[in-house]
Amino acid sequence: MAAGNSPTEAESSIAEIKNLLQGLGYVVAQTIAQRRAPLGAPPVLGGGKLKELQDACEAMHAEWGVLPFLAFVSEISPSQQRLLERDFETVVLDRTGIILRVFESRARTRLSKLEIELARLIYGVPRMRDEKAQDDREGGGGRGARGNSNVELAKQGLRERSAEIRREIKIEQAHQRRRSSRRAEAPRVALVGYTNAGKSCWMRQLTGSDVLVEDKLFATLDTTVRAMQPDTVPRILISDTVGFIQDLPHSLVASFRSTLDEALDTDLLLYVVDGADANMEDHLKVTREVLKDVGATNIPSRLIINKADKIDDNRLLVLKEEFPDALFLSAHSDKDASTLRKELLRSFEDPMKEYSFDIEFANLGTLSQARQEARVVSEKFTETGVTITLLSNRVTLERLGLLSPPPRKKEAWEDESN
Repeated sequence: MAAGNSPTEAESSIAEIKNLLQGLGYVVAQTIAQRRAPLGAPPVLGGGKLKELQDACEAMHAEWGVLPFLAFVSEISPSQQRLLERDFETVVLDRTGIILRVFESRARTRLSKLEIELARLIYGVPRMRDEKAQDDREGGGGRGARGNSNVELAKQGLRERSAEIRREIKIEQAHQRRRSSRRAEAPRVALVGYTNAGKSCWMRQLTGSDVLVEDKLFATLDTTVRAMQPDTVPRILISDTVGFIQDLPHSLVASFRSTLDEALDTDLLLYVVDGADANMEDHLKVTREVLKDVGATNIPSRLIINKADKIDDNRLLVLKEEFPDALFLSAHSDKDASTLRKELLRSFEDPMKEYSFDIEFANLGTLSQARQEARVVSEKFTETGVTITLLSNRVTLERLGLLSPPPRKKEAWEDESN
C-alpha cells in the first residue's frame, strides 16, 4: 500500500519498499496505491480501497491457502495497525517495521545489534496491546490496588530493558572511542550516501578489503575502517558507513547516531551518489539532511557521481553543469579508482610543507616512524646520523618530537600571577 505527494514520489517509495521486502525473502504479490490525505489521520484506507484490498486478500488466500501480510509504504499509528490486523486477521507492517526487520537481519557488530534492539523496543512499546491472554490482573500495585495488567507489566519490562541497553551502548561507545583515538593520527575519509549508491564498491576498490558488495538496500549496516591500498604516505583510513534512505524514521537515526559517529570523526566526507538514478538529486538531499541531523555539516567534502559509465550523454552534460566540482567516476573502473586515490592523496598533501631535520643514529626509532608517517623527499647520511627532508604537516611532526609545539597563548581571563 502506498500514499505519496506525487506519482513519481509514490513510485520511488514503492520501489524502495519492494526492494527491502525482496531482500528479506518476501514476494510482493500485488501493489495497491491511493491518493489521499497523509496517513496520520484515520482512517488509513478509504471505503473503495478497503474493499479492493479485502478482495485481493481473499483471492490470494483462496489460491495459496494462506493470508498475505500487508506492508504500508508510509508509517501508520499503533491504533491504525491494530485495527487493520484485527479486520484482516494478518500481519501488518509499516515503513518503520519493515526497515527494522531489514536492520535486524543485517547487523553484525555488538553495537549495531544493541542499537537495533533499542529501536525495536521504542517502536514496539506503544504497539503492545491487551490480548485476551494478557487481560488478567496481577497484584502488586496499580491504581486503586487493582493490580497492573499483564500488558502494563510487559511494557514496564521493555522500558527496563531499554534502560539496560542504553547503559550497554554507552560502554560499547567508550570502546569505540578508544579504538578511534588510536586511529586518529592518520587522515580519515568517510564514504557516505544513499543506500545502494555504490559506497561498498568504492570501499573495496580503495582498500582492497573483502567488504560485502550486494545490489540491495542496506546490504551492510556496520561501519568498516580500512587503510587505503596501495599504502600511501601519509597513511589514509577509509570508512564505509551505513546507507541512508528517504524518510528514515527518526528513531532509527537516533539509535544509529553512534554508528554515524564515523562520519563525524573524519577529515573528509565523500558523498557517493548513483548518477544513473533518476532520483539522484533527491538522494543527495536525503544524505545531506541526515548528516545535518547528526552535526556533520562543517566537515570538508567531495561529491562522487558514481556509475558515470551508465549515464547518457545528455544527462551527463546537465549534471556536469549542475555539479562542476564533482568527480564523475565508476567504481568498476580501475582507472577511475586510481584517479580517486590520487585526488584523496592530493587533498591531504595540499596543507603539507617540506621540513628538514638532522636525526642522529641514536634516534633511529624516530627516523623509522617519520618514514612511515610522512613522505620522504630526500635522505643524506652523515657521520652522526641522517639529514632528512619530509613532506608533512606540523601536527604529525610535533607528535613525532621533531618539532616543538608553539607556545600556548595566555588567555585574558587567566591570572597573570600564575
